[in-house]
Amino acid sequence: MKKVVGKFLAILVMLILISSNLGVVYALPSKDTVNSELNNTDEDINKTKDEIEENKVEMSAARKEINKLNDQINGYENELEKLTDQLKELEDSIKVQEENLKAEEKNYEKQEELFKQRLIVLYESGETSYIDVLLGADNITEFLSYYYMMSEIAEADMEMLKAIEAKKIEIQANKDSLEANKEQVESKKKSREATVKALNAAKSVKDKQMSELSAKDKELQEELEIFEKHKKELQATLKKIAEEEAKKNKVDVSGNPSAAGYISPLAGRSKSDITTRFGSGAYSWGGYHTGVDFARNSKGAVQGMNIRAVKAGTVVTSMAYMKNGRYVSYGECIVINHHDGTMTLYGHGEPGSRMVHVGDKVSQGQTIMKVGTTGNSTGYHLHFEVRVNGQYVNPVPYLP
Repeated sequence: MKKVVGKFLAILVMLILISSNLGVVYALPSKDTVNSELNNTDEDINKTKDEIEENKVEMSAARKEINKLNDQINGYENELEKLTDQLKELEDSIKVQEENLKAEEKNYEKQEELFKQRLIVLYESGETSYIDVLLGADNITEFLSYYYMMSEIAEADMEMLKAIEAKKIEIQANKDSLEANKEQVESKKKSREATVKALNAAKSVKDKQMSELSAKDKELQEELEIFEKHKKELQATLKKIAEEEAKKNKVDVSGNPSAAGYISPLAGRSKSDITTRFGSGAYSWGGYHTGVDFARNSKGAVQGMNIRAVKAGTVVTSMAYMKNGRYVSYGECIVINHHDGTMTLYGHGEPGSRMVHVGDKVSQGQTIMKVGTTGNSTGYHLHFEVRVNGQYVNPVPYLP
C-alpha cells in the first residue's frame, strides 16, 4: 500500500512540475517581439550617440569661438601694451622737449637783451658814426686800430643778429614738433580708448560663451585660461630679465641673435621630428602654439627621455606649475638664459624630474629634466620654446 501511495505522489509531483514549466514556456515572448524590442533599443542607443556627437560638435564649436575671442583679446591687450609704451615714450619726449624749449627761450631772451643794450649804446652815442671814429685817429696806426675794432664790432653785431634769428627759427620748429607730439598723444589716447572698448566687448561676449559651456568643457577651457595667464606672466618676467641683462652687459636683444651653436633638446631628434609646429592654428582647437613639440613618432616614444640644455647658460626658472594640488600650464618647467639674447624653455617634464635650480650654471648637453606629460598636456612630449627679449619666436631656426 505504501508503495502505491509513493508512486502516486511521485506522479503527482511530476505533473505539477511539468504544468509549471509549460506555464513558464508559454509566458516567454515570441521571437518577433524580442527582435522588435532589440531594434527599438538599438534606435535609442543610436539616437543617444547622435545626441552625444552633436553635443561634442556644439561644444567644440563653442570652444573654438571662445579661443577666437581669446586671440582677439590677446591682440587687444598687446595693442594696449604697445599703445601704453608709445604714450609713455611720447610723454617722456614731450617733457624733455618742454625743458629744452624753456632753456632755448631763456637763452634767446638773453641774446635779445644783449642786442637791445647794444642798440641803446648806439642810440646814446648820438650822431657819432664809424667814419667819425676813424677820422678821429691821430695817426695811421691808430686809424688801423680803430678800423679793425669797428670791423670786429660790426661783425659781432651781424653774428648776434644771425644767432638771434636762427634761435628764433629753431624755437618755432621745436614748438611745432612739440605740438605735433601732443596731437599724436591725443590720437594714441583715442586709439587706446577704442581698443579698451573693443577689448571689453570681446570679454563680454566671451563671458557669455563661457557660461553656456558644459561643466567638463568649462573646466578644460579654464585650464587653457590658466595656461594663457601663466604664459603672459612668464613672458613679462623673462622680458624684465632680458632688459636688465641688456643694461648690465650691453647684450643686444632687439635684433635676431645668431641661431648657430645650438643642439637638439632630445638626443637623436632634430627639427624634422617636430610633431606640433609653432604658431597659430598648430593646435586642433586653433590656439597659438608658442613653441614646438617632440612626441612619439616613427623613431619611437619620448617618455622618460633625458631633456638636454641646448646651449650653456644660467637657469632663470625651475618650477612646477600647480593649482589645487595638480599640474597645470607648463607643468614641470625650466627656462635657461643663454646670455646671447636668447632663452629656452622646456615644459611638461616628468613629475619631480627637474635636476637644476634657479641660478645654476648649466653646460651644453647637460641633462636638466625628463620628458613627461604634466600640466596642459594630452600625452608624453617635450614642449620647447625659444625666446628673444622674453618674447617667443619660432624655435625651428635654432634646432639642428
